Parts: sequence; structure tokens; C-alpha cells
Amino acid sequence: MGIEINNTGGLVNSADRVEKLIKSILKEVEGKLSLGDVRVVVKETKRPDDLKDIGGVGGYCPSGELVEISIDVNHPIFQKLWGQLVRRSLLHELHHAARRQAGIAIGESSFLECLFSEGLADHFVHDLTNIKPVWAIELNQKVADALLKKAKAIFDQPMTDKIYDTWFIEGSKELNIPRWAGYALGFKLVDDYLTQHPDTSSISLVTKPASELNI
Repeated sequence: MGIEINNTGGLVNSADRVEKLIKSILKEVEGKLSLGDVRVVVKETKRPDDLKDIGGVGGYCPSGELVEISIDVNHPIFQKLWGQLVRRSLLHELHHAARRQAGIAIGESSFLECLFSEGLADHFVHDLTNIKPVWAIELNQKVADALLKKAKAIFDQPMTDKIYDTWFIEGSKELNIPRWAGYALGFKLVDDYLTQHPDTSSISLVTKPASELNI
């Protein structure tokens, strides 16, 4: 495991405490996730607007060997809750890394795989912190049913930037898809699956592709 802190700008005063926290988180997931070597890179974001509604911390897992954490040190919520925010974001991305190391292409395969993988990562965070991510918005049953019907129509489609932006980031007024709907629907899909299969968990499913689960 390697940790790289982009020790420039606003992160200068936060680097030591952030690195110490990351080491403790990596130790926390030992024995929980089947996780090989991962490099964790922490950097100051160049696009703070992207993080303004999620507390000033965001994550990205481009491969099974790399996790990136972006931070807006000026965000007022980050200044108050930096430890919780970094922990939640890193736990989420480490679950993705373990899944990618198992050969599951989260963002490069099907829309269903992306939905389920995001839901699993959010459940993993919830399991360890008892906090549901802010982007896993609450959906009433009517809205959830309507979204699931739309989603099922494209479950097997390959993920594209357009699908990702529509379902996970921006939403679509035209399609009546709320912002962050993909995260909310993914969380619900996993929740329903775990309820129907009580012998499974966000940890036991980390190496299972959605295509094998008859969702």
C-alpha cells in the first residue's frame, strides 16, 4: 500500500493528519476486503464546485491499483468533518478497488454493473460507519418503481459518459430522472438483494459480478 499526498496549496496544513487517517483506514479494511496493493493519492481539487454538495471530498477509482481522493480544504463542512468525509469516501473507493482487482469492470461494462457496484460500495460504507452517503437519496416507492422500469430497459447497455452523467450526476428533467438517481437506485437494488439473500453482504459480494446474481 502506498499513500501520496499532494502537499501543495491548502493541503500543506492537512497533509500529516490526512495521511495518518488513511493509514488507519487501510488497516481497518484488512481482513474485510480481499484487497491487494493500492496506491492512495490525495490531492486538492481543481473543481471545487463538483464537491460543494458532498462536503468537499470526492473519490475516484480508475483501476484496482489506484484510488484518488479530491479535497476542497476551503469547504466549511470539510473543515468541521474532514475525518468522517475522508473515511467514507476512501472506504467507498477501496470497495471499488477490491471489485476491480477481482476482474469486475465497474465503469466499463454494463449499466447494471455500475448501478450494483455503486450500491455495494455505499452499503459497505454504511456497514462500517452507520451513515448512508448523501448521494444515495431517498426514493418513495412510486418514484423508485418508475426509475427501475427505466433502468431495466438499459441494464445491458455499455456504460457511457452520457448514461453516467444522466443517472449518477446531473439527472434529466426530460426523462424525469432526479440528480444522483443512479446511486439511490443502486443502493436500493443492493438492499433488496441482501434482504432476499440474508447470507450475503457488501463484503461477501465484492468479487461477484452483477451478471451472476440474477438481479
